[in-house]
Amino acid sequence: MLLESLSWLAEAAESIGQTVAVETHLLTIMNSPEFNRAVIRDVGSPRLRVVMDYVNHFQALHQVYDSRARLRHIFECMGPISAIAHCKDISVRDGFVIHMDEEVPGEGELDLGTALRLWHEAQPDGYMMLEHLPNEKYPLAAANVHRILRREGIPVY
Repeated sequence: MLLESLSWLAEAAESIGQTVAVETHLLTIMNSPEFNRAVIRDVGSPRLRVVMDYVNHFQALHQVYDSRARLRHIFECMGPISAIAHCKDISVRDGFVIHMDEEVPGEGELDLGTALRLWHEAQPDGYMMLEHLPNEKYPLAAANVHRILRREGIPVY
């Protein structure tokens, strides 16, 4: 059913010359980088892509603290099939059950330099959007991302 629905959507997008980007998350049917890659391959339309929302595919605590490896895997699977990206970070909350929260980019645990570099390599003309922040935190997020981009030698245009 998923492939049928997405194939229909891709055909509609093709007919009007638009690209559709599907948001993915580990708690949805589009739950893993591998599955996302397979679905996009099986639909077979250049007009059906995914959103590179790498934070949505961290499944376990060890992945957060070895984020370079996890980011490389996510981008290996999803980088070539991504239309746009979301720039976020992760913080881990103390408690009985592990809880990961979205964080202001540059204020969390992820190696954002790696994420930004991998995005630039996958989609050099693509763009990333900050999201899910209170309005007052966007200036800090933007400053952090620009600082990391400069440090990594990644152009912004």
